[in-house]
Amino acid sequence: GNATTNVSYLDCLRCNNMIPFVRKTHEFREAGKFLEHNTGYFFFFFSATFVVYSYYYNLCCRAERNEFLLNYQPKMDMRTGAITGMEALIRWRHPDWGMVSPVQFIPLAEETGLIVQIGEWVLQTACEQSRQWREQGLPPLRVAVNLSARQFVQEGLVRNVSEILARAGLTPDCLELEIT
Repeated sequence: GNATTNVSYLDCLRCNNMIPFVRKTHEFREAGKFLEHNTGYFFFFFSATFVVYSYYYNLCCRAERNEFLLNYQPKMDMRTGAITGMEALIRWRHPDWGMVSPVQFIPLAEETGLIVQIGEWVLQTACEQSRQWREQGLPPLRVAVNLSARQFVQEGLVRNVSEILARAGLTPDCLELEIT
């Protein structure tokens, strides 16, 4: 078979989409024996696979290292101008790369399954922040959290959300879940 590809790491970086590249690395791994015998391709494919796994490794434990953060975007009633809620938006502050756009890491997180862990961190953090705002005397605001399709169909989602709300001392009407 032919193990060549038109998808390069640099092309993926230019368009801020690592998914085609991640898919190709799986194909490269399967085609490893073919690549070993074709000197023009082996080093590039080995290097490309290393870069993707390096990116994956950097994404794996970021919540524990306090590199993820949430920004909160106000939701407003257009008639009255009143703030009616907040939407939690994840950001990644990498120690070497600086701020990494969600466009660059969310697709990789979805493709690798890390989105479930990241999504749980977002949910816990947003609910905890909502509790803190209430303790500071701010009016109750519903916090919106985005869930990926993978998270939405995850077994135990309702139980996990209920437990997170209970730990934060919030009722279900304090949380809005959005499917992305």
